[in-house]
Amino acid sequence: MGDKIWKTSDPELERRLRRSFDGDTPKFQRPLSLEIHGFVVARILALDLRWTWSHEADALWERVDARLWRRTRNPWSVLQSASARRLQRLAADAAFRKQLAGFMAARQEYLERPGWFVANYGRAALTRVAYLSMEFGLGAALPLLLIGMMSREALVRWRDRMLSAGQGGKAVMGVLLLSLGVLILTGLDKRAEAALVDASPAWLTELTTRF
Repeated sequence: MGDKIWKTSDPELERRLRRSFDGDTPKFQRPLSLEIHGFVVARILALDLRWTWSHEADALWERVDARLWRRTRNPWSVLQSASARRLQRLAADAAFRKQLAGFMAARQEYLERPGWFVANYGRAALTRVAYLSMEFGLGAALPLLLIGMMSREALVRWRDRMLSAGQGGKAVMGVLLLSLGVLILTGLDKRAEAALVDASPAWLTELTTRF
C-alpha cells in the first residue's frame, strides 16, 4: 500500500490484451498465488454485497470490532471505524490472515460458478431479459415524460424564484462540501460516525442497517 501507480496508454499493448480475453472460452489458465497486503482484500469483502444475505464472514468482522459489529452488522462501517493500531494487530495475526484468505477464495469460487439461469438456459437466453428491461424502462418513463410536459408552464412561471433559490443553494452546498472534505481529510468523519452509532438507540441502528 502507498506505492505510486503510473498510468500510460499503449495502443499495441491494448490490442494484444483485448485479443487475450475476447470470446467466452479462456485462452489459457495459470495457477494464481494470492498474497495479502494490508487490508485491500478486507475492503473487497466489505464492499461485496454478499454479506447482506451470506453470513459466513460474520465471525471475521466480529474479530475486528465485536461491539460495533453487533450494533451495525455492516462490515464497511466496522472496517472504516477501526483504528490503525487495531488493523496492524490483525494484519500481524496469522490466524486472521488465514481466515481472510479463506473467505476471499470462497468468494472467488462463487463468482466463477455459473448461475442458475446460465446453467439451465445458457447465455443466449439472456438477450430476452435485456429486451424486457427496455420495455419496462419505456413504460416507466412515459408517465414521467407526460408529467414533465404538463408542468412546463408551472416551471416557466416559477423560473425566477428557482434561480434565486439556486444561487443561495450553491453557497450552502459549497460550505457543506468544504466541511465534509475537511472531515474526511482529518479522519473526523469516522469518529463522528462511530459516535453517532454509539449514541443512537438500538432500535434506530437496527432500522437503518437492516436493508
